[in-house]
Amino acid sequence: MRKTALALLLAMTIATLGAIGMSCSRSETPMQSTFLAEQGVWFWLQSDGGLNNELLHVDSVSFARALVFNPPSTVEFWETDTSGSFIEPEWVVGYTIDWEDVDSVRKKVLRYADGIHAPQTVEFIGRDTLVLTDLIANGYTHTYERF
Repeated sequence: MRKTALALLLAMTIATLGAIGMSCSRSETPMQSTFLAEQGVWFWLQSDGGLNNELLHVDSVSFARALVFNPPSTVEFWETDTSGSFIEPEWVVGYTIDWEDVDSVRKKVLRYADGIHAPQTVEFIGRDTLVLTDLIANGYTHTYERF
């Protein structure tokens, strides 16, 4: 009887630890490329860099920007017109996100299917801030927030 109770307690402990482990790995899953598409619209907050190492942010310019990642693998880039309205996307293109070595560091890299837009590294700060860094000389770091 005592061995049965001990075996049951051990089995329950293993099952609980397994469930915790699975829930932890599931909570990391949204940080993969599907996280972008599942979380709606990402609104631009700021960009810094470029040839002049400038800082542009929503309060210093006369436009707003947004990215919409659609399942399974397209992204829309929106920018307001002079009236401040989002009329239609500036461009829509397919994308992929893969792990790549960037300056000897393994990072997530966003590649656009059109070959026009430069690839960018992808970094999340928490669940609601997305940082895209251009992989070109004198590129920009763009910060977006999910609302």
